[in-house]
Amino acid sequence: MLTHQKNPLNITEAEKATSLNGEEFLETVQAEKAVSLNEEEPLDTIKVKKARSLNEQDPLNTIQAKKARSLKKKVAPITLTPKEKLIQEERMRDVILLLKQLVEREEVTLKLVIDCLYDVGLINLVNKRIRNKTLNRTLKAIAVMPKPLFRLVALRWLKKNLPKLLATWLEGKVSFK
Repeated sequence: MLTHQKNPLNITEAEKATSLNGEEFLETVQAEKAVSLNEEEPLDTIKVKKARSLNEQDPLNTIQAKKARSLKKKVAPITLTPKEKLIQEERMRDVILLLKQLVEREEVTLKLVIDCLYDVGLINLVNKRIRNKTLNRTLKAIAVMPKPLFRLVALRWLKKNLPKLLATWLEGKVSFK
């Protein structure tokens, strides 16, 4: 157990313990003991030895330190040349055009996807909002009626917005940001 001797600055070890974390406290106590015993080793050497012994005991400390250092290093991004920007913009316009054609050609597939999503969403919404079983069943039967209207509205919205949204999402995936 450590004694509560005062150091030259009149700070007790208990006071230090409240202001420092455990590792810093141990290093400080060991350094003060070395000074009080008049050892020849300087304080910096004691701290380095302590850090080395910690790293030898726990190999994860070194791995975590390497990861932290690698995260701190920031590499300046390479800017695109005007020619590269122009090529990217042209290719993204091509992607949007291809997606528009895909939406037009696969209208039947989109209708089927909309129907499936409507059914799943309807069941989940009614189950979440309505707890009464008889009312729940009744609402599910009634809620199927506006399905054709929903399909029309959703199909128009998808034809208008899907190519742009999908192209933006795909561009984000290939930009590696």
